Amino acid sequence: MLQTITRRGRLAFPAAALALATVAVPALAATSPGTGGWRVAATFARAKEFVALDSVVALSARDAWAAGAAGLPGFGPAVVVRWAGHGWRAASLPSSVHRALHGGARVVASSATDVWLYNEARWARWNGKRWTTGRIPVVRKGATQVGQLLAFGRADAWFIGQYFTGTSAHSFAEHFNGRSWRAKPAPPITGFLLGGASSSAICAINGQFGSAVTVTTELVCWNGSRWHQVALPASLRHQNAIIGSIIVRSLRDIWVGGGRTGHTTVPGIAVHWNGRNWRLTHPPAGNFSGIVFGLLVADGHGGLWARSDCDCGGPAWRLWHYTGGRWVGPARPAVGGGVIYGIAAVPGTRSAWAAGVRATHTSNDGVILVHGRTPR
Repeated sequence: MLQTITRRGRLAFPAAALALATVAVPALAATSPGTGGWRVAATFARAKEFVALDSVVALSARDAWAAGAAGLPGFGPAVVVRWAGHGWRAASLPSSVHRALHGGARVVASSATDVWLYNEARWARWNGKRWTTGRIPVVRKGATQVGQLLAFGRADAWFIGQYFTGTSAHSFAEHFNGRSWRAKPAPPITGFLLGGASSSAICAINGQFGSAVTVTTELVCWNGSRWHQVALPASLRHQNAIIGSIIVRSLRDIWVGGGRTGHTTVPGIAVHWNGRNWRLTHPPAGNFSGIVFGLLVADGHGGLWARSDCDCGGPAWRLWHYTGGRWVGPARPAVGGGVIYGIAAVPGTRSAWAAGVRATHTSNDGVILVHGRTPR
């Protein structure tokens, strides 16, 4: 049973479980930063199991969801928690949803009456009153496929990704009209990250961690009828650039986060496209090396929340805030050896939620953090 842990007490995990679950985070050369105003709001644990929350959405001050998994990724039960204005609690899900999402889940939503939980095989959808479930479209029978779900409305969702045959990758796109899935033109690239604002503003960009060094980064966008290429700035077009994240608010409002390998004086790159040209930003210089912005999220007030990742052989990371035209940070919230996987700005407020895992020598728990006032 999923248990909420307050600061008054915690559940101890046995050493054998910790040997498999502990997240190792190497120290960076810089002086350890403060928490940046982030604080723990709730932690979640299952006896003898690793718990991680890897996605979070905020729909209002009184409605937010986070999702992830317990146990080994792909094999344990999904963990879904919800904020309803008075505390984070395990979401009440019917057995059909639990069965559909065994192996873990991610959460996306377009509104309070259009919340999706999904993995690579199944989905579950909340319309504000009841749950429905279904299967993710199988693009090529027998092939391994991975993808990302984008939700834009109750009759408008996309599942876009790749399937693999041997050593070859092939992209695909499927659209849900509220009743069924239909194939759509696929992005003309593979190995991509995805972002979207509507069915006529979806972008994919390749060049992420693990891509071959011979791959030149490309950004392609769907305008509702076709995919077209958007020229990237030189700082991210080179073969040694690493892309970590993308935000699409419209085809004239795109942010791309990344970095350059081998450039020890550049802690990260975030570039903004306004439909005509790109504007480059860097966080303040410091004793960081090989830092890449692996997560960018709009803060709801013209700025960004960001997580920087270390291209240094380990998951070293920091949180940043781009506000008032400058980067503020870095911050390292108190999650021990854990990491933050998702951030969501809370509409109508200056607050934000973050989701991830808190790892210590005694446990590995799903964690929710809050920045600013606790939403009510």
